[in-house]
Amino acid sequence: MAGGWWLVAGGWWLVAGGWWLVATGYSLCPMTRSPFVIPIGDLLRDRAEPRDVDVEASVDWHVELSAVLPEPPLTAALTLSPMPGGLLVRGSVSGVARHSCHRCLEDYDEPFSVSVAELFVRPDDATEDDYTIDGDQLDLEPLLRDDVLLAMPMLPTCADCGELVDTSQTDLNTDVPEAGDSRSPFAVLKDLFEPGQ
Repeated sequence: MAGGWWLVAGGWWLVAGGWWLVATGYSLCPMTRSPFVIPIGDLLRDRAEPRDVDVEASVDWHVELSAVLPEPPLTAALTLSPMPGGLLVRGSVSGVARHSCHRCLEDYDEPFSVSVAELFVRPDDATEDDYTIDGDQLDLEPLLRDDVLLAMPMLPTCADCGELVDTSQTDLNTDVPEAGDSRSPFAVLKDLFEPGQ
């Protein structure tokens, strides 16, 4: 919301310098600012230099069988670089995800680190799928959320279910079948087609 007077329920409010000023009672309340919103006025000037940005936030992102845990907080180490077409955001985002195993449905936690590289463009040059610059600030949350959730496994599998086991003694991933041991359902037909019979 830009600075100025805004008519909302309860009276007129003045938004300036990160505070709400209620005209009827003149009380001050701090505005809540998203940790993903980054001021970029300095990066929009001519011959601006790249700037490193660190983001830390608790999030509520989830998809299907996976969710990003709010604790420990999500962290992102990014570099914002001015480009002819906008601002290039590069870096990595890390956190811990809680998955539900698609086999046993047990929950398990797993750390993740996802690489990020995306160009933010000005609204006038944007298409429907582009991330855009909002005035003199950048909202990184849509980009980071999309990249993190796209990196989540489609079918999470816990360590206990990671190995296919035929019996308690046989691991289908590593054990070599004994000679003559065929797992084909057509193995019983073998003798019918052997030469001389």
